[in-house]
Amino acid sequence: MDEVAEHGVAAHWKYKEHSHFRLRETFSWFQFIEDLSEQQLDSQDFIDKTRESLVQGEVLVLSPRGEVVSLPEGSTPLDFAYYIHTDLGHATEHAIVNSVDVPLDYRLQNGDVVEIVKNKDGTPDPKPEWLNIVKSPKSVLKIKRWFRGRSRRERIEMGRFLLREQIAKSGLYPLNLMDNTKLMQLIRTLRIRKIDDLFEQIATGNLMAGEVVQKLKQLHIERAMKSPLTGMAEVDVREQKLIGIASDLGIARKGGRPLRRKVEMMFCCTPVPGDEILGMDNRKEHRVEIHHALCPVAAVSSDMAVIPVEWSEEAFSKFYPARIRVVALNRVGMLFDVLRELSELSINLTAGNIGLQPSMTQGYENAIIEIAVEVHDTPQVEDVLQTVRGLEDVFFAQRVHEKLEGI
Repeated sequence: MDEVAEHGVAAHWKYKEHSHFRLRETFSWFQFIEDLSEQQLDSQDFIDKTRESLVQGEVLVLSPRGEVVSLPEGSTPLDFAYYIHTDLGHATEHAIVNSVDVPLDYRLQNGDVVEIVKNKDGTPDPKPEWLNIVKSPKSVLKIKRWFRGRSRRERIEMGRFLLREQIAKSGLYPLNLMDNTKLMQLIRTLRIRKIDDLFEQIATGNLMAGEVVQKLKQLHIERAMKSPLTGMAEVDVREQKLIGIASDLGIARKGGRPLRRKVEMMFCCTPVPGDEILGMDNRKEHRVEIHHALCPVAAVSSDMAVIPVEWSEEAFSKFYPARIRVVALNRVGMLFDVLRELSELSINLTAGNIGLQPSMTQGYENAIIEIAVEVHDTPQVEDVLQTVRGLEDVFFAQRVHEKLEGI
């Protein structure tokens, strides 16, 4: 403690230097400053991994000679190899930890003794997938720097891999965003001649994979909003019959007069207080159907007499189902995001289903989520719609009885 107070964090290095083991590298602020001064900061991956390393711990492992190496927590044998020497990292074939062969993505533990075995010729042969294995920002830069000096074919392969991995990391499906039609549309906006040129620029750091994914998503959304959704898969939300005495369900005749009839709140349009409504006299079922005034089903019910109805004051203290349709990019976590927002609004979900709109490249592309929620009135429905519309990758959200955008 006295040493730390006197000399700062460098005292840790000094203490280890005079101990039984020699600490090869201390994973500290000083080491980061050295890394940043030696390497060109040109990658968002580097920034992300550096940030992760600063807030996480470290792992201390040993070389076969007894040297202690400090690495970011979660590091792998590849990180160890690159910390020892760049050439060793590039030529790594497999690793031995505590005298046992382990895969290159093995997560190192404190006290592990790590030995790196080079490939047969000892020649550099990094793989693009190594970028998903290494934890240290220094390792990332060394691998990327090696690919920059390689042939165009290898750089193209590297860029394609990075873009595919970034799409998957975003919870999306690479085949949906990497088909030639979308990529050709993208390179025209970027003034790039060929798709291979796009991959090469990603590999060399001239384009960031994350930014390319955002542009691809935006192009997809613009395309989806312009094209008709007539091919949308049908989404079947099970009908919930809400039947009762008119006064109990907040329904009265126009002018506030009581309606002494049994009524059914129709699930085809799910009217809620605040909506303009109309009653259709269903004599066969001996009840009055309550529809939204814009309901297309009610518009074709010419065989039923219309009964003018309105909401009573008691209606605004009750809950009613409202059907909502959400069209969004089909990605991992999309449904979870919608349900999370409903939960934060204290909205109860009473029914739901999800369908998929077919695409030419992969059997599905857009998610069509239809849900029934319990609300008091139209302002609460609008709150739900505005919240869901604000989610990333949501094209639009609307009441089911409304005419869908794009049709």
